[in-house]
Amino acid sequence: MPESTERDARELELVCSMVQAMWRAKGIGAPETLQMALRAAILAEKTGNLAELIGQLNLRRIIMTRGGDFAGAASLAHRLLELAEREGSAISFSNAYHGMLQAHLYGGDLVGTETQFALWRKYRDADVSSVHSAASVVVILNAALCALMMGRISLARDRMAEAIAFASAMKDPFALMIGKMLESLFYRHLREPEAAMAAASLSLAISEENFMPFGSGVRSLKAWALAQLGNLEKGLVLMREDIADGATRSGGSLVNTHLTHSELQAMAGMYDAAMDSIQVALSPQNQDESIRPEILRVRGEIWFRLGNRDAAEADFLAAVARAKAGSARMFELRAATSLARLLRDTDRRDETRAMLAEIYNWFTEGFDTSDLKEAKALLDELTA
Repeated sequence: MPESTERDARELELVCSMVQAMWRAKGIGAPETLQMALRAAILAEKTGNLAELIGQLNLRRIIMTRGGDFAGAASLAHRLLELAEREGSAISFSNAYHGMLQAHLYGGDLVGTETQFALWRKYRDADVSSVHSAASVVVILNAALCALMMGRISLARDRMAEAIAFASAMKDPFALMIGKMLESLFYRHLREPEAAMAAASLSLAISEENFMPFGSGVRSLKAWALAQLGNLEKGLVLMREDIADGATRSGGSLVNTHLTHSELQAMAGMYDAAMDSIQVALSPQNQDESIRPEILRVRGEIWFRLGNRDAAEADFLAAVARAKAGSARMFELRAATSLARLLRDTDRRDETRAMLAEIYNWFTEGFDTSDLKEAKALLDELTA
């Protein structure tokens, strides 16, 4: 068929269907998926199909996010919003606010993330076709993680349950696989290893049964759970496999993977190796600011094990300050607990008790979580 608008439109339809097939069969970060998505975006722009252009650019943004290029993904999210304002449909705005939500989340702006989530839900609810979609599962679980970091535990659990209910109702293995992966991450941050293990194991099983190459990253979550449940050696083996696989697939592993590896190495007494891993997580190319306070706190714990109390204190204080600035109350509590534990046998006992009490007393829920239980036990000890 000679070149024509009709030919471009037909090719666009074909390429878009191939993008979805590549995504599921090869993985979202595979070169074939990216190449096909780029072709689809070119055709969409050429034919003036703004709705399809937004969809394909959103896929490119997701690929960037999955690969850890959060700055590039944030830039693309702003372009998506501009295009959505021109195109005007609910689904285009839903895609755009999905991008804006993740831009704020990975930029460490939790309050902004909540704002974008409210806007996304408004347009998602106006588009019936997107109510039960894999994208909806991801966005709601991102919002659950945001609420958890902000210390809004009940809201976080409610959002997590909503997302998994959607994924289960869809009868779509892909949506459930992604949902269980993010559910495992949720429970990893909540420090509930049994639940993290169950979710990660199901995500991996779905991936293997359906030949969907999404195991990279999930294995590190399972490795963390194994270590917390007493099988450190098996967790370390699985962790190394995940790092190698992640490097093969996308040219580098994500921040959470290196953070987890560092924690497991420290548990095994491999403090120098743990420091190497945590420094990778803190390197400039790793752009995820949402968990930066926790990375600093873990590095402080490693400094303490290496006998450098001054460096440990500096990292704990930096973690508290970053968490406070980003409204990440859960990470602030965790870092304040680490700092109080470091200083409890010094002449600054009263000072550190007051600091820990201030953040602990902010909470009105979540007292059954590991973090609040540990903080309360330490406060009781400091008060005695």
